[in-house]
Amino acid sequence: MLMLDKYTILSCLDDHIRSQLGKLWVFNQIGSTNQWLMDSNECCAVCVAEQQSSGRGRRGRFWQSDDKGNIYFSMSWCISESTLEKIQDKLPLLSLSVGLELCALMADFGLNSHGLKWPNDILVKGRKLAGILIETTNNRQRLVIGIGINVGQESFDSSLNATSLALELPEPVDRNVFIAMIIQRLFKHLLRFPQLSYHDVLSHWEHWDLLKGKEVNVYRQVEEKILRGLATGINAQGELQLLLENGDTLSVNAAEVSVRW
Repeated sequence: MLMLDKYTILSCLDDHIRSQLGKLWVFNQIGSTNQWLMDSNECCAVCVAEQQSSGRGRRGRFWQSDDKGNIYFSMSWCISESTLEKIQDKLPLLSLSVGLELCALMADFGLNSHGLKWPNDILVKGRKLAGILIETTNNRQRLVIGIGINVGQESFDSSLNATSLALELPEPVDRNVFIAMIIQRLFKHLLRFPQLSYHDVLSHWEHWDLLKGKEVNVYRQVEEKILRGLATGINAQGELQLLLENGDTLSVNAAEVSVRW
């Protein structure tokens, strides 16, 4: 497995995006790529690492980030105050749409049978391949998009129920090339996100949605309550729509629950 290399990543970028990209940090080991960018105050910057000691996922969960040829990636992006006013109602859709971009990129590399488990996990045949965490600073005018992808790892603790690109694809993936493609997709996507509508996201979400039509258990932490229902898709706020046994529809916010299916 080739080591991550800053100059190889840069050489794989289109000239326009390379000229617009801020700093690119490549570390052998770091606490958290997301935290590095949260602390850096840089815009349109990228941080990647071979290993994280304090990687985290949604709701503060620990993300195992061993030095096993995976991708631990974060990218920062700044939004003007005027643009934020226009898009703040649809910001919850950003995490979903980033997941869609990753799914499409993985398909370009030959992966199939993968999809999105709401809100932001990419699974292959029920096994976790990747996760996304988006955090904000400066009154939501600065985003940090964190992505963890199992790439080269070939064995996992059975309790993790995980897989990797190495296990799912016939040929190894060059992580430097893959990271460059992530940067390019995110850069283009973030530029056009203010113009995207709910229907734009929904049309693609329906293709990759792994939960729709399945019975799921939703654990609402505040109420310490488990609800069971049929997942029917998402609404304009990116909330999971759950048809309950009594016929009511429940809108589930990603910050509130854990979903099991």
